[in-house]
Amino acid sequence: MTRRFLAIAAILVQLAACSSGGASGTPGEGSNLDSGTDGGSADASSSDATTSDGAMHDGAAGDGAGEDGAVDGMAATCGRDAGWPSPFDAGLDAAPALTDRPQVVYGGGPVLHNATFVSVSFPTTMYPSQLEDFVATIGCTDYWKTVGADYGVGSAVAGPPLHLTEQAPASIDETAIKTWLSGKIDGHNPLFPRPAPETVYLIWYPYGTTVTQMGGTGCQDFAGFHGFTKLGDGTPVVYAVVPQCFMQGADSDVPLLTAAASHELVESATDPQPGTPGGAYGLPDDNHFVYALFKGGEVGDMCELNGDSLQYQPPGYTYWVQRMWSNRAAVQGTNPCVPADINTYFYAAPMVPDHATINKYGTHVVPVVHVPLNSTVTIPVKLVALGVTGPIRVIPSDANYNLYHSTTLLNLSFNDAGVGSDVSGNPGDTLYLNINKVGTSPNGYEGIVLYAQTGSGNSITERVTMALTTD
Repeated sequence: MTRRFLAIAAILVQLAACSSGGASGTPGEGSNLDSGTDGGSADASSSDATTSDGAMHDGAAGDGAGEDGAVDGMAATCGRDAGWPSPFDAGLDAAPALTDRPQVVYGGGPVLHNATFVSVSFPTTMYPSQLEDFVATIGCTDYWKTVGADYGVGSAVAGPPLHLTEQAPASIDETAIKTWLSGKIDGHNPLFPRPAPETVYLIWYPYGTTVTQMGGTGCQDFAGFHGFTKLGDGTPVVYAVVPQCFMQGADSDVPLLTAAASHELVESATDPQPGTPGGAYGLPDDNHFVYALFKGGEVGDMCELNGDSLQYQPPGYTYWVQRMWSNRAAVQGTNPCVPADINTYFYAAPMVPDHATINKYGTHVVPVVHVPLNSTVTIPVKLVALGVTGPIRVIPSDANYNLYHSTTLLNLSFNDAGVGSDVSGNPGDTLYLNINKVGTSPNGYEGIVLYAQTGSGNSITERVTMALTTD
């Protein structure tokens, strides 16, 4: 859901899992959240939508009987276990406390328990054999089992890849992609047989094709997105799109492409119909709703701000992927971006004292700190840690400037330190953040980003939290 796309050394910080939003419900990923642009799609459907071949599953566990998950007439290229895990239930009566980490809330919509991935490439798509091998293998890995375990997502398989003979267009918008894909299937194109339930088409647009989505441009504003369209009879069809942004060679390009694609495939399974009322796993709890407003609330989005989540190669696996949010780990107080290499975890928890109603992706009463324009308000920030003895450095930053390279709206400083300067404390300490509002957002809210760090030099570990201000 980010709005920036930096040079190759920093691209992984911006792997936008940009799901196609609907008229209401979960956020339309890829939209410019900071400018107040909501996702919109005529293809949004109710959370209990069914296919003509069988119902898309809800979040409940089951044995997967009666569905082989493969595209009709296509053989799976990778074996999978039967069934799927039971979704994790934290058993909370209310949203997690401000000092706790978020939960990505189940909204009642469908989840793809045993997905089938179909790689779609054009004649000029680069590295097709490597990308198709990635698609064919990711759903069988321990990585996939780990990131899907909390959300009722089991093993996935791949149908044979589709090699198109038509040339990719010079430019294409997401709306046209929806029309193109549904037209192929409805038009009985032999390459696009009617998909079985839980099929995900992963479309690789080649270098030179400009892909746009809700005002954003691929390779500038996002690295991919996912969504769904509908066939003429109302059957939903799930897709993900990843544009190829560079021609630096396979060693550089393939890791970036597979990391972006992993984000989209995981979110296609955990939130296959984003934007429909309720969605599946598309929004965090209301006490941590700020993440949905600035970074996105799906399981990949929630880990985007942590750089070590975006440059991960699982042991024994050829390809780079992204770590994903784990509700279970968040409740346990361990690193919620899994698979995690280390058991220690820490963060700076902003203790905002007020509440406001935010009418975005539904109506939500969320924690905020009220700061009038040209005024300063101070809030406590609690240092929380597991297995860390300290010290922990914390650096405050204005979200509008830091995430979107736009005008600074908040001057932030700790105690007597200068604006933007870091301060240090030990786990359990309380720091005090001064918030001076020098500008306002047309959205009616502004964001605070807190970077907590341990280590030094090339051994810095960083964890990121956010908070919300209103007038």
